[in-house]
Amino acid sequence: MSRRHTAAWVGFLGLALVACGGCAYLKDRGNDALDIFDVGVTFSAKPHIGLYAGFQSILAVGYADLDGKMLGIGESQVGWLDMRYRAAGALLDGYQQYAYGGNYEKENPNSPVRRGVGLGLLHDELPDSLVQALNCPKFLHILFLGVNLNCKLGELIDFLLGWTTLDIAGDDGRPRSKPAPPPAPRP
Repeated sequence: MSRRHTAAWVGFLGLALVACGGCAYLKDRGNDALDIFDVGVTFSAKPHIGLYAGFQSILAVGYADLDGKMLGIGESQVGWLDMRYRAAGALLDGYQQYAYGGNYEKENPNSPVRRGVGLGLLHDELPDSLVQALNCPKFLHILFLGVNLNCKLGELIDFLLGWTTLDIAGDDGRPRSKPAPPPAPRP
């Protein structure tokens, strides 16, 4: 066989492999890209004041308590989303409790799970993984309107490693919208 025939066969086999498994692979990369940021404009029916910033589950400062709506991207969902954002921090101690879309129970004030930040890790829930711990939430809401930005560095690492087929977040191939788990009973 000539080099052209060999190259043609290798190209054909490569395209066949991509056609067979490429859709799921690229869908997972797209989902991983959606995981990197929670970003949007927040709205509330009643006036609220919220100002909060966190850093890698180590530091937190500010306070926010809002049940409202967000237009943007939240937990891999895009659009007009219901949201709950509760967080507080005094530098080395704090908590975060936020979810978007169908990832929490609206009627349950303890949903989603309240996660600790800094020393708050001693008395609130721990993040499920290092990937979830590596996030930098920023939230500002004044009266009826605000902005939300959460840069998830762990998810960025998962996205980059995902191109090599490593899935450190363990989320490839799983459905993205999930019902909120029931909160753990608090003592």
